[in-house]
Amino acid sequence: MIDTAVRFGERWRYKYNVGKCKVLIFGRQRKGDFKMGGEALEVVTQYKYLGVVFDRCMKWREHKRMVLDKARRKAYLMFGFGVNRGLSMRACVRLWEVLVRPVLEYGAEVWGGGVGTGGSVAERGREDDLGALL
Repeated sequence: MIDTAVRFGERWRYKYNVGKCKVLIFGRQRKGDFKMGGEALEVVTQYKYLGVVFDRCMKWREHKRMVLDKARRKAYLMFGFGVNRGLSMRACVRLWEVLVRPVLEYGAEVWGGGVGTGGSVAERGREDDLGALL
């Protein structure tokens, strides 16, 4: 498959940056070398692609941790906008929808949004952080 990608790149005069290319094997680790244009590719246990962290076991623990940390930072940023200074409930909810919710929901189609964990990450984050803010 890698050779096919290399041939396609050569055909369309596209050159891959082998230093940035990685191999992530889902499931059991397979033996063997992966090469692109004669250069060995690094095999990794997790890879961040378009803001979503994939790992070889398809566990989303690291991705969820990263998303929740980022969402918490955004929620605490809401304090700077005056949430704790008497902003209306409607304005607080709107700030949540604009600042925090997009962070929690980005890529949820891929990683499932917390399926099987007793509620979505977005809802748990909203309960924890919005409750603390209000």
